[in-house]
Amino acid sequence: MFILVGLHDTCKLVEKPQGKPTAMVKGAPMTIRLEDLRESNEFLNLLLTNINSAVLIVDENLQIHQFNDFFVHLFDSALDEFVEKSFGQVTGCINAVVENKPCGKTSKCKNCILRQSLIRTLVEKVPADKMTLDRVFFIDGKAKKKHLEFSTRPIFYRGRKLILVIIYDVTDIEQKNIELERKQKQIDEDLRAAAEIQQSLLPERLPTCPEFSVSAFLEPCRRIGGDFYDKEAVDLLAGAGAYVKDGRRVRIPSHLVQDALDAVPKRVLMYDRNGRQAMVLEGANVYFGTGSDTPNTLDPYTGQRRRAVKDDVAKGALMVDYLPEMDFCMSFGLAGDVGAMSADCHHFEAMARNTTKPLVITSWGIEGCRAIYEMMLAVKGTEENLRAEPFVILYAEPITPLKHPKESLQKLLFCADKQIPVLYGPAPTRGATAPVTAAGAYAVGVAEFLSGLVLTQLKRRGSPVICGGGAGVMDMKTGVRPYAASEQDLGRMVRTEMARYFNLPSWGSGGTSDSKTFDEQASAEAYQQIFLSACAGSNLIHDVGYLETGMTSSLDLLCACNEFIGKTRHFLKSIIVSEETLALDVIQEIGPGGNFLSHAHTFDHFREEIWMPQLFDRQNYDNWVKAGGKTFKQAVNEKVRWICENHRPQQLPDNVQAKLGEIVDAYERECSKSKSKP
Repeated sequence: MFILVGLHDTCKLVEKPQGKPTAMVKGAPMTIRLEDLRESNEFLNLLLTNINSAVLIVDENLQIHQFNDFFVHLFDSALDEFVEKSFGQVTGCINAVVENKPCGKTSKCKNCILRQSLIRTLVEKVPADKMTLDRVFFIDGKAKKKHLEFSTRPIFYRGRKLILVIIYDVTDIEQKNIELERKQKQIDEDLRAAAEIQQSLLPERLPTCPEFSVSAFLEPCRRIGGDFYDKEAVDLLAGAGAYVKDGRRVRIPSHLVQDALDAVPKRVLMYDRNGRQAMVLEGANVYFGTGSDTPNTLDPYTGQRRRAVKDDVAKGALMVDYLPEMDFCMSFGLAGDVGAMSADCHHFEAMARNTTKPLVITSWGIEGCRAIYEMMLAVKGTEENLRAEPFVILYAEPITPLKHPKESLQKLLFCADKQIPVLYGPAPTRGATAPVTAAGAYAVGVAEFLSGLVLTQLKRRGSPVICGGGAGVMDMKTGVRPYAASEQDLGRMVRTEMARYFNLPSWGSGGTSDSKTFDEQASAEAYQQIFLSACAGSNLIHDVGYLETGMTSSLDLLCACNEFIGKTRHFLKSIIVSEETLALDVIQEIGPGGNFLSHAHTFDHFREEIWMPQLFDRQNYDNWVKAGGKTFKQAVNEKVRWICENHRPQQLPDNVQAKLGEIVDAYERECSKSKSKP
């Protein structure tokens, strides 16, 4: 039988009838049985009286009926003020006092997290655990800010639905945290001031080298130019003073390039789907994400390479959503089970439904780009919200060497007009689509990027652009462009350094392999690229999880790379030197030959000082065997399957999901009509 004890109540509590007392023998040890304690009102009264948490019972009308001493102490009121009154009335909730309305009737009540939790617990029988309630209460005639945590549990007693509520007062802890944050902010400001003093001692410009000049990268723009396959783009360039020949070949003077570099934002802020700042693209800030549009995928259940479908795009997004070291998401597959012309919209829908993290998208043409923009608006609500909190970057490419197709140009112009961050990423291949010499290939790639940059700034000055322009190499034996070649690694470094020279956010890559499966080669190549790109300070490092030179995606390699990235990021953390971290007092206290393992200083700091792997195994051999003797590959695959089967990403509202489906269906129909036209 459930018995409410230890609570102030208008009703008298009755002891449960007991049997005959057990005879006690003098000198014999006392035996305490858990069953006896459960039936003892005296014990539970003692427990509830001394507990440092408020305990109360709320009925179906959200009225308080029973409570313990700490609840009275917490809100400093007389006992008769509590019985059969609402929480807001009893505690002096500021909303009820200011609006002079009863609890439940104020304009703020519908958004009150405590009220919502009580209703949900009562109606849906869903408990709440350690929910935060920060609010001002009028206590003893004075306004006092309280930081509370509360938990709820549904109970059924004597035919009534009731709610057990436990409230923890964490005001002192929160105030100490605020003070610590204030002190940390002061330290950060002092360090920033010191850094500015040090920076002022450095030269404002890099020294020039007589044998090398960035102006060489401007020469292809001026001397050769490029072919632009869009009338609006050509007209914009011509109107700004570019030289146009045959209506297509455009040579761009260096002053237009310099003007565009002056106009473009030097950093790009990216947000997640919910409007929280997620990435600051500037300097050496490093973020990792997947790649896009692989026609094949390595099935984590069969281990077989097969054609990718839309569900693979969804699973890739779900993995990115779960993995803590993944910062942004690309499609990670080319959906082969939907219409080829509308697959780009299907990709966006699958990603937006399965992760809240920022997206980098591809689109086949301006029609798909417009449809995706409609879906972006469906997620964010308004154009103002989308501009203020961008969560999508559009990726576009020229055709090397020096050709800018209509589809890419129209997307650049559209994104510039809508102020959508755009990434123009040339991909020259040394010895094939660009000179085999490194400098010549980089000159082509950077010239292509700068041409796109000029066009975006002519369309809308100040529109955000991310810098591409690296170069890979063609393997002269196989004819393949290997993603893990040392020349490709060098191209990543040069691309990042050029972006830094232009003071622009940089596009990078890493976590890829030329292997056909997830094996030792894949791990070695992927890890090396991650480490190099992170050390270089590339801002957006994409293609994580690619196999077979970008032809196949692998969830297993993606999961393994999450481990590699975590280790690399820990390696790149700054060593903080302070009185606390030097720990001279601790060293003196322990002394020669001592042990630091049991000291509080170790307990306080080991979590941030020592990286703990999730998949790499560090057990001794015997314990490893006892645990099943799993290889790294086996551990990774088990983790991937668990994520696919158990992770549930935050869902979009039903009306937004419906709207996305409507837009995709409408665009699918439009593509079908276009395809059927003679």
